Amino acid sequence: MDETFPVSDYYRPHVVEGTTISKRGAWWSAVLLIRDPNSGKRFVKLYRWQRSGDEWKTRTSYKIAKIAQLRDTLSALETYADRVVASESRAERGPVSGNRPRPSKASVEPESNDPSANAGRPAIRIRLASKKR
Repeated sequence: MDETFPVSDYYRPHVVEGTTISKRGAWWSAVLLIRDPNSGKRFVKLYRWQRSGDEWKTRTSYKIAKIAQLRDTLSALETYADRVVASESRAERGPVSGNRPRPSKASVEPESNDPSANAGRPAIRIRLASKKR
């Protein structure tokens, strides 16, 4: 793990690994895998921090401790990802009522065409294009 995530002292020594989703300006969001200090069980926690002066403060977090909850969350994300892609596809078809189409910012594609290669993983990968500054 290359980054030290600004989690509480309680969880800091128990962070197994983490992935930054976005770190722009005063905002930072990440997904962390944490081992519970009491039970030793692992759970996933989504964080969103905001820089305040010289430190990062937790603005929101979402703990996923059960595999069923993780699957339900992934399923909901896949459903909405499909809807985002569908709306982006409609926008790419051309102007409607004189509006100019917006460029696509996301694409969803299968990890592999071989279903056995996707065993145990979500069936799609969401890739966001980076903004040009």
